Amino acid sequence: MAYRIIMIAALLISFAIGNAQAAEDIVAAHPKNVKIEFENTQVRVLRITLGAHEKMDLHEARDGVNIPLRDYLVVHTDSGGNAKQFPRAAGKPEWIPGGERVVESGDKPVEAILVELKAPAAAK
Repeated sequence: MAYRIIMIAALLISFAIGNAQAAEDIVAAHPKNVKIEFENTQVRVLRITLGAHEKMDLHEARDGVNIPLRDYLVVHTDSGGNAKQFPRAAGKPEWIPGGERVVESGDKPVEAILVELKAPAAAK
């Protein structure tokens, strides 16, 4: 009986962990806003769209290069509650370090291509 309880508990924990990890991925967490355009073993290319004043809940982002397709402003808030504004200019690529964040758009809609790196992050 105790063995069955332990096995059931282990299955429930692994199920919960698997669901939590899926929810953290930006594509799984925000299918309305994030579409995979291309993916291989090295990179994942995402198309990101947000309406004005739209918010993406806390998610884990990989290191990558963001290529804005229009001018916009976003606010990134990390898991500690620290917020920082980022103005983006159409056609100007920028390095985006990975990490946990909430993303909120400003007065203009967001449209961008994000090229995520799949390799482990370099030591800081």
